[in-house]
Amino acid sequence: MLAFFLMPVAIDAAVALRWDVTAILSVERLHKRFGDTNVLVDVTFEVRGPGITGILGPNGAGKTTLLDIVQGLSEATGGSVALFGQGIDPYPRRRVGVMLQKEAQLERCTTFEYAKLFAAIYGIEDGAERILQRARLESRTHVPLSRLSGGEAARL
Repeated sequence: MLAFFLMPVAIDAAVALRWDVTAILSVERLHKRFGDTNVLVDVTFEVRGPGITGILGPNGAGKTTLLDIVQGLSEATGGSVALFGQGIDPYPRRRVGVMLQKEAQLERCTTFEYAKLFAAIYGIEDGAERILQRARLESRTHVPLSRLSGGEAARL
């Protein structure tokens, strides 16, 4: 079972008028099946802004699967997802930010692999090379992230 909550953010009335409070995220009758196992069954909810949304539930409840679908990383077996009132194909990557739960695992990646990942996320052609050039890290292409100095990591 999944539990969702929305925590309102205190803002003044003038700021509130500028926000489009239509649904930021709409999930309707979402299903996901892996083989014979139903992971998500008929999940429906809507998130309106401004606010902070949390997803709570026990291990195995489908939280990560749900987020993978909402982020465009996995396809639902059934149902629909909309961001900003539109379907997620193509995915609106430039309007959505994602904080990875276990980004520390990426430290095994090389500098080039890390740049390539973010270039792919944002759909930037030849992006890895451009990122490394802009960060002045072309000579550190094959270095694992864990071996970068603090300044190099910050630039990347």
